[in-house]
Amino acid sequence: MIKYYVTFGQRWRRETHPYGGHPDGVFEIEAPDRTDACALVEAAIGFTWGELYTKEDVTLVYYPLGLLRVYDAKSGRFAEVGA
Repeated sequence: MIKYYVTFGQRWRRETHPYGGHPDGVFEIEAPDRTDACALVEAAIGFTWGELYTKEDVTLVYYPLGLLRVYDAKSGRFAEVGA
């Protein structure tokens, strides 16, 4: 499984994201490949996200809120970190 990080566009700085996303934070998901990761993200939060990066491709310093939610495969949803 590969870890991917979901980012969010600037729209969500002005508006409240329906699933807790924010341009200054990321969601994390594990999937066998990018295609599966995208499908899982879209099933969980629709088309309300911006981009999907691997750990090697993302620079988390640019996301000062850090990790906001982690994908829970059992429920098919993103859960708050520590929940």
